[in-house]
Amino acid sequence: MKLNRLIAGTLSMVAAASLGFAGAAVTSLTIATPAAASTAGGQITRSEVLARAQNWVDRGVKYNQSRSASSLYTDVDGGHKYGPDCSGLVSMAWHITANSGKGGNSTVDFEGWTGKDYLGSLHDLKPGDAILKSGHMELFARWKDSADHTKGAWTYSLNGTGSPDGNGWEQDWAKGPTANSHGQVGDESWSSMQNFRPIRYKNIVDDTQSPSPAPQYQTLGDFDGDGKKDIAGVAGGDLWIHRNTSTPGDFSTAGVFVSSGWRSVSKFMTGDFDGDGKDDIIGFNGGDELLIWRSTSTATAFGFAPYKSLGTGWGIFTQLLPLADYDGDGKKDIAGVAGGDLWIHRNTSTPGDFSTAGVFVSSGWRTVSKFMAGDFDGDGKDDIIGFNGGDELLIWRSTSTATAFGFAPYKSLGTGWGIFTQLLPLADYDGDGKKDIAGVAGSDLWIHRNTSSPGDFSTAGVFVSTGWRTVSKFLGADFDKDGKGDIIGFNGGDELLIWRSTSTSTAFGFAPYKSLGTGWGIFGNKLLTSAPTD
Repeated sequence: MKLNRLIAGTLSMVAAASLGFAGAAVTSLTIATPAAASTAGGQITRSEVLARAQNWVDRGVKYNQSRSASSLYTDVDGGHKYGPDCSGLVSMAWHITANSGKGGNSTVDFEGWTGKDYLGSLHDLKPGDAILKSGHMELFARWKDSADHTKGAWTYSLNGTGSPDGNGWEQDWAKGPTANSHGQVGDESWSSMQNFRPIRYKNIVDDTQSPSPAPQYQTLGDFDGDGKKDIAGVAGGDLWIHRNTSTPGDFSTAGVFVSSGWRSVSKFMTGDFDGDGKDDIIGFNGGDELLIWRSTSTATAFGFAPYKSLGTGWGIFTQLLPLADYDGDGKKDIAGVAGGDLWIHRNTSTPGDFSTAGVFVSSGWRTVSKFMAGDFDGDGKDDIIGFNGGDELLIWRSTSTATAFGFAPYKSLGTGWGIFTQLLPLADYDGDGKKDIAGVAGSDLWIHRNTSSPGDFSTAGVFVSTGWRTVSKFLGADFDKDGKGDIIGFNGGDELLIWRSTSTSTAFGFAPYKSLGTGWGIFGNKLLTSAPTD
């Protein structure tokens, strides 16, 4: 399904503190207005066509073929009325003016209408096109499997049941790819689609391709094993770590110099690689050799053992994924994509001794980009999230075992993610034990609450607050150890700010920011997290 902002609704917003960026909880949900409004009879984008159709689903438009004046429904802007039947839905979604006096075209009208073109094949259908046969038509939303059209399509439709009541209303409601309030879904099998002809509105235009947003830095590392995330960075050739001295509700750090000699190290990652409770540092020391430095830190001093090589040849990977525990054994594995192939180096380390065993997992990953990783369904294994071109976000559930890595076929988390200029690190903002997806669109913070269960992925996107346009380089961590992920970021310049999560199971919110001080610009892009830094 499209993101709420694009097809399901605008939210009644609680104003955020203009200077404090205080979080504001969502108080109500109202019916959607598509982000870009066309004029009746004018050009219209495919995303707006789908948004207009979804509006009727959200409003619970009920089937009636009478086309009487009292039975017509308004469109999104309220300025035009259309018949609540199959052809009226398409007329409304396309925003046409033909036969406006009777609620839009009928199926017979569409057959002879010069405002449409017939397509050469069903395979040519794009979102926002339609399928038409004698007496019935539906709006095409998308293929169930873009790689195999024979699995059928998701549609927007108003079919009728054949059992009208005394006023002509039938027990059928506008429906689309996601079940409506009556549990109805719009879909067509490939075999049934053979009875239709594909058509395209002459005034429909493709959307300008939105680039997928770049995920920001991932989670911080706990280098001294006290259960709190510290902030580490390399300035020039020097490693500094700001020990996290926070308590629940109160943030503080104490920066200390650790060691020199880090200038030539790149693509830093952090994670507890040997299972001793302390996060280690991984990076490339020139070329394609991967090195690891084991944390020997204590409660009073940070330190790292001399590096150990994890071998050469890592340059074959065009993308390295964030460190993650894909097989659920409690240790972080190293995953990367070489060409179109996914490889995972199983972490076979023991405390104080590092080792990995690289194995080929699967092909077909060439077009996937901007990877994130996290246990999204709460089964104890980290899943893979990424963009498969454009602005559609996909998730692959880990089915890995102690002997073999594997992932289920992807599930789409919807399109429309291109509205986000920044995606924050996956984090458990409400303390329910599941990673949520957060992003900034313009100056607005949205969080998609993770409503998944083991083996089944789902999210519910809500507006949180405004005023985030100038914040950048987001970091993720439960910084005060209260069980909820906080937001850390730069508000222009080199001042680092932190917003404590005050979220609950029903509403997301964040306290006004607290400054962690200025001078952080010395670290540039070399703040260490679970994802490669540069």
